[in-house]
Amino acid sequence: MSSASRRIAHLTKHLTPHARAVASAASPPSKPRCKAVIFDLGGVLLGSPLPAIRKFERDSGVREGSIFAAAAGKGDSGAFQRLERGELVLEDFIPEFEMELQESGVRPSLSVGELFRRIEECLVVREEVAMAIKSIRAEGLMTAALTNNWVRRSGESLLGFADGSKIASLFDVVHESCRTGRRKPDREAYEGVLEELRLTGSPQSAVFLDDLGGNLKAARELGIRTIKVGED
Repeated sequence: MSSASRRIAHLTKHLTPHARAVASAASPPSKPRCKAVIFDLGGVLLGSPLPAIRKFERDSGVREGSIFAAAAGKGDSGAFQRLERGELVLEDFIPEFEMELQESGVRPSLSVGELFRRIEECLVVREEVAMAIKSIRAEGLMTAALTNNWVRRSGESLLGFADGSKIASLFDVVHESCRTGRRKPDREAYEGVLEELRLTGSPQSAVFLDDLGGNLKAARELGIRTIKVGED
């Protein structure tokens, strides 16, 4: 096992007990050696927002999973999808999304603004993961961030309110959906990162870590190797 593979194995073993065979996934003999590791932010480098979302739904008296199920039901033209593509700023998104929820029969007693305040509160750097990423880079692998996020009216995005300078310093490539207009699991989001990493013709040379199965499935369909990260 290469030292780079050991670094990836250590990182993922720390994050979740469900990924014990990361070393073989990162550098199997039948595939090109790993050249780049692509990270989701929320739920991987940063704390997971999923527990906060579930608690918000309980506190608001709505069924667990109903808020983002309603968002998904609106398709690409929905407010949440447009927020993540940077077509809406957070302040304009909130009333529009509240209206969509009402139309879908989801009526939380707390505001969507409170939901996003709680989500943002969770987005704290996991120091042990940051250290592991630094170790991976020291082994000569490229690193990239691929994240779905949003921007405020001030122009500030996730990298502005979640210790952004520290986050950006960990990566060779950073793709924020609100900046690129391409969000996971759309194929173009992954293709954009591979292009910047110069791995368009060798997606198997990249490993992608995310906490959502749908995002991982889309990456695998392009030939990128994937690792699912568990919650805290």
